[in-house]
Amino acid sequence: MDLDLSGINLLMSNRIAYSSLLFPSLHVLELKSCNLTAIPSFLKHKKNIYTLELSNNRINGIIPKWIWSIGGSFGWSMNLSFNLFTDFERPFLNHLNDVVILDLSNNRIGGTIPSWMWSSSLLYLNLSCNLFVGVEGSSSNPSTKIVIIDLHSNLLQGSIPLPSPNNTFVDYSNNLFTSSIPFNIAYYLNKTMFFSLSHNSLTGEVPSSICSATQLYIFDLSHNNLSGSIPTCLLESLIDLRVLNAQENRFRGSIPQKVGSRCALQTINLHGNKLEGMVPSSWANCAELEVLDLGRNKLADSFPYWLMNLPALQVLVLKENRFFGHLTGICEGNHSMMLQIFDISSNHFTGSFSSDCFKSMKAMMVHQGPTETIEYKNDSLLTSSYRDIVTVNLKGIEIELVKILTTFTSIDLSNNRFVGNIPHVLGDLKSLRALNMSLNAFTGEIPQMLGDIIELEALDLSGNQLSGVIPSSLTSLYFLAFLNLSNNNLVGRIPQSNQFSTFSNSSFEGNLGLCGNPLSRDCINSTSLEPSSNSTNAPTEFDVDKIWFWMFTGLGYGVGFASVIIYQLFFPRWKMSYKRRFMNR
Repeated sequence: MDLDLSGINLLMSNRIAYSSLLFPSLHVLELKSCNLTAIPSFLKHKKNIYTLELSNNRINGIIPKWIWSIGGSFGWSMNLSFNLFTDFERPFLNHLNDVVILDLSNNRIGGTIPSWMWSSSLLYLNLSCNLFVGVEGSSSNPSTKIVIIDLHSNLLQGSIPLPSPNNTFVDYSNNLFTSSIPFNIAYYLNKTMFFSLSHNSLTGEVPSSICSATQLYIFDLSHNNLSGSIPTCLLESLIDLRVLNAQENRFRGSIPQKVGSRCALQTINLHGNKLEGMVPSSWANCAELEVLDLGRNKLADSFPYWLMNLPALQVLVLKENRFFGHLTGICEGNHSMMLQIFDISSNHFTGSFSSDCFKSMKAMMVHQGPTETIEYKNDSLLTSSYRDIVTVNLKGIEIELVKILTTFTSIDLSNNRFVGNIPHVLGDLKSLRALNMSLNAFTGEIPQMLGDIIELEALDLSGNQLSGVIPSSLTSLYFLAFLNLSNNNLVGRIPQSNQFSTFSNSSFEGNLGLCGNPLSRDCINSTSLEPSSNSTNAPTEFDVDKIWFWMFTGLGYGVGFASVIIYQLFFPRWKMSYKRRFMNR
């Protein structure tokens, strides 16, 4: 008998809960999200349960030891996740009586992980998001059958537990491990496809033996204190590797230059290290590469133009390095770029930024459709998808995008030495969400076409040499939540309609020719200084000076002329007397 009452708010009386005659042939019981506060006691009398689903309730206290004996003899699964359990009833049983799938994640269970779990029939064990501080026994016991083990987001300390050689999925992320990676780690990763050690405090170097773990698809070392160089064999030997995430460590030296001839990499994230040298040209073979983040290193190279020809590339971050030179011609011949995030800020690039690059960013020119995330999916991992993480500067604040949405698009050229006008073709990027061109030497006027970027939420053009008035078309950007036009040479009245009425003084300061709210400087003539739809017809700072000159000249002429008329009409006798006196001199 199968019974599924999930989603129904149940109130179970004691008479029913303790009844031994209730559901005599029950094999599957699913009571997910039923607002339960206790495990139904009638389950004590069951012996042939194959599936017990009690997740997402409010069951608290200790997990009773009788629950391990209710399953069938051919393997069964139990899900007690997303409850309020705090411990196991002791003494522990020596085995789990044929439990093959056990999910205790997202509870409040503390202490140590009991050793009997390693000698049980378990194939899937999820203890993530609890309060465990240690591990009893050896998880690498040869008799361990566990294939998938998830211990992420606990308080586990000391050395990382060696996984079983049978494991295909190992997640030790978000703990307090402080050891180094064992030199023979590859022996325990013979079958492992997913291996994550991220967000710990691991030290030392990555052993070169890792190159023998040839089954790895996803290898995540991010947010640790690892040092030394990245093993040169890593990208060449792991030919099936899809994701390498080593961001926020202390790696030094050069990036491994060699990559397998049939490169399968989809994500390379080396952000926040101390890597030097050049970007390996061999990565041009990585046709499936979607995310490349090399930001915040010490790389010194001209722009690796071949990156712009990678057909699947969606995220490119080269920020805060020592890249240099002109970008002329880097996008020639490319018309199908999938870029959604393009960040080359805080480098030493010079010259003008080619409008061809903006023309080729086709993914930013159309509506993106339903919101999804950029992630790596593989059904063989039997787990949720791996989601890429990237750090961007958004609305003046540096944030970490844990989920890179397919609808999020961003261009950041800030803090370089770019010159010339802002390309009008930017207006074609209808789905662009954030544009940062600050701290350069751009000149000319702000293009009216920027008002066509209808999805724009953040615009930063500060710290340039832009002139003219603020285009009134920018007031049609209804989603604009952040604007910074400060420290330029802009003049005229600040537009007051729509989103512009929400921006503070800091958005416009450092432009001596600007006036009107929110600045304290009033406009003298509201009509003449109002931005028009054609910025070339608007008065410049020099035009305003001419207006003042002719206004005072005209005023002086009018007063003088009026004085002559009054003199002729009302003082004729005094005029004749003055004339005689002058003639007698």
